[in-house]
Parts: sequence; structure tokens; C-alpha cells
Amino acid sequence: MDIKNLQIALPFLAKSGLVPNIIGNHGIGKSSVVKQFALENGYSFHPFFLGQMSDAGDLLGLPEFDRDKSGKAVSTSFIHPKKLPKQPKSLLFFDELNRAHKDLLQAIFQLALEGELHDYKIPEDSIIVMAMNPATDDYSVLDFGDKAFNDRFVHIKLDPTVSEFTSFMDKKYGSNSISEFVMENTKLLEEELSSFNLDFVKPSRRSWDRLMTLENTGIPEDLLRELGFGIVGVEAMIAYSSYKASRVKIVSAKDVLNDFDRVKPLVEKYFTGDTLRSDIISTINENLITEILTSSEKAPLTKEQDKNLEKYFFTIPKELAYAFVFSMKGQPKVTNETTLHQGFFQNQKIVELIKEVKAAKDSYKAKEGTKIQKEDIPF
Repeated sequence: MDIKNLQIALPFLAKSGLVPNIIGNHGIGKSSVVKQFALENGYSFHPFFLGQMSDAGDLLGLPEFDRDKSGKAVSTSFIHPKKLPKQPKSLLFFDELNRAHKDLLQAIFQLALEGELHDYKIPEDSIIVMAMNPATDDYSVLDFGDKAFNDRFVHIKLDPTVSEFTSFMDKKYGSNSISEFVMENTKLLEEELSSFNLDFVKPSRRSWDRLMTLENTGIPEDLLRELGFGIVGVEAMIAYSSYKASRVKIVSAKDVLNDFDRVKPLVEKYFTGDTLRSDIISTINENLITEILTSSEKAPLTKEQDKNLEKYFFTIPKELAYAFVFSMKGQPKVTNETTLHQGFFQNQKIVELIKEVKAAKDSYKAKEGTKIQKEDIPF
């Protein structure tokens, strides 16, 4: 992910409550991007460099005894460091995550997952952002191979473009010779370091839940896909994105009854051209019967709903319309105790269409030598 997309993604991550872990080589602007985001969005910025802390005490602060009126010690609390913010809308930025002492990691995990550490709670409307250098031959860092680490963060591989660096330089210094040089000699922008990937991220029930939390923020699909690599893993996210791209949205029964004109083009797509998704139409038919049964317990169908049902009936293929009515025949509560009995079932155009389809079925069965049974008649 480049810096531009990271800047777009951070507000969605903040909204979702998920904690990003920005992974990238040193000097590429991880902390600068986060600080800029904080300043532009009204957060106070509080950086912590975990590689410089020896244990959880450096984060918790010094312990002290809480005493009763007699002076007897009854509990322990902590005098939190001044760096731990107490004002609302703070951004806590923990850098060098994989350089932290192992005794400190559990404290960091609790803070990231629960937003609290013993008696300290992050202030209202505050967020946490993590960052670290990649575990490559170029860096001496802790090895994170356990799922407990992987599942707690949205891992983001930050890979800024050359133009993002030159734009930064131009904004800071104006037109300059270094920007011009780098644009012509991109390989000399920085030392070529060992590459890294997000293969250590694997899917789990917790990570799928967190992906859904992020998706519900309304984040653009391309950003969701890129961030999803660091939540459920590359393979799982590619499969999920492909599934979403190819799946067919099934029109709801409520939309058919209440707003059919709007969803009619979607319904027609199920059987136009080379497409014939009779399975989807059958599902809608079943859902309609369930919806009619449920709603009739509260109130009868309105005239508008009855009219929408009629429109739907004449939109879908004739044989599926016949199947719809035949299915309703087995639901006496639908046929006898709702407005359908007075409206839909007494509609002459519907009766004629049912007779037409029934005649075609009778003719087909007669050719096959099958006698028409009384129960084959929907009315």
C-alpha cells in the first residue's frame, strides 16, 4: 500500500476500532504519515518507542498502595507515565513493535485488543496505531509466528512510490535538484533491502469477524481488498474478493412487495439472455410466501403490495409463476386469510395465465402418458 491509500484507509480503520500495524523499511515515513493524520483529524499525537522500553512497568508506571482510613494497604494502583494521554481524541502511536521486550508485548496486546491496561483506559474517541520494521535479513527483530500476534492487528505493508517522495521534497523545499535526480535515478533513492510479504497472516474466525467490521464502515472495495491481505491473508482475501465479484444478489421479498419497480431490472437479469437462474427465482418465491405469512399476522397486505406482487408475477417466466402459485396452494393461511384471497387469486389475468401454463403442462404430461392428478390444479 502506498502513502496515499494509507491516508485514505486510516479514517476507516479508526471508525472500525481495528488497530493497524504499519510494516515498512526504516525512513519511508511511517511515523510521519500517522502524525500528519493525527494533526489533520483533530487527534493529539503521542508516540512511544517500544524498543527503548525494558518491560511493562515503563508503560504502566510505578505501583503504589491504596490505603483505607486506618492506613492499611487494600489494593495496588499505578502512577501512569505522563506520556500516557488522558484527554479525549488522542492517537497513541507505538513504534518498533517487534523490537519490544517480550514482557512488554502482552501489555501492548491487551491495550490494542481491549483498549485498556490494568487500571488505565485509553481516552474516549482515541485510537491506537502500531508500526514496525519488517522481519528481514536487514533488521534484527523479534520473530512473530504465533496467531495471537497476527489476529490482533490489521497488518499493512507500506510501500511508498517514488513520486510520493519527490512530491514531499517539492512541498518542503520547492523545486529542487534532488527530486529531479531521484526521478531520473530511481534505483538510487534508497538502499535496496530484502523484500518481505504478508504470508504470515492467516485466516481465523476472529479475523473474518474483524474483516466484516471493517467492511461495514463503507470502505471502498479496493481498499478493503488491500487491507484484507493483512487481516485474513492474501489467499483468503483474493478468494473472498472473487466470490463477491461473481455472486448474484438475491432480491429480497420485502423489496418485491414494497418497491418492485426499483428491483425489477435485477429480477429480469435472472432470466435474460443466456441466464436462467430458476433457482434464484424459486428462492424469492419461497421468501415471498414466508414474508406474506409473517406480515399477515400483523396486518394484511396493502393494495400497493398486492399490486407489486402482481407485477412480479407477470415479470418472471410463466412456468415459475405457476410454481409460485402452486407453492402457495399448500399454505392455507396464505390463500384463505390474507388479501391475496380477495385480490391476487381473483385477478382474471392471473387466472388466465395459470390456465395457460396448466394446459401446457397437461399436454406435456399427456404425451408422456401421465394422468393429471387433481392436486396438480392450483385452485
